[in-house]
Amino acid sequence: GRAGRAREAAAWLFQMEEAGLKPIAPVYNWVIAACKKPPNPDLAERVARRLLGTQQMPNEFCVSTLRQILGPERFSALQAEIPLLHRAVAEVEQERRRQQGRREEGSPERRAPQRRKGKGKGRGPDKVN
Repeated sequence: GRAGRAREAAAWLFQMEEAGLKPIAPVYNWVIAACKKPPNPDLAERVARRLLGTQQMPNEFCVSTLRQILGPERFSALQAEIPLLHRAVAEVEQERRRQQGRREEGSPERRAPQRRKGKGKGRGPDKVN
């Protein structure tokens, strides 16, 4: 069943590490994401700790997925314990604010809408009977 898929994915990841391979951050992200349904917060945290132990920075997807799986209290405790996770969260939040600012700059209140040239709604020439 699906419950075993996260454990199976983690086992493969851990075997890669033990064999001397250095999985990239997205591999860890996928294993963490596999811990979402059904929820397996213990395994998700274990994989996150291993990712952070490689000094690789988790991306926004990983941070948000981990936050959902662990819940706010456990996520905050982990973030307080591991400076790299704290830094990753800060970078994700900074990027989110920057993107939000870009969307607001392009919002209709600040910029006049651009109209298309020509007739109709861009669906091609009008039909004539």
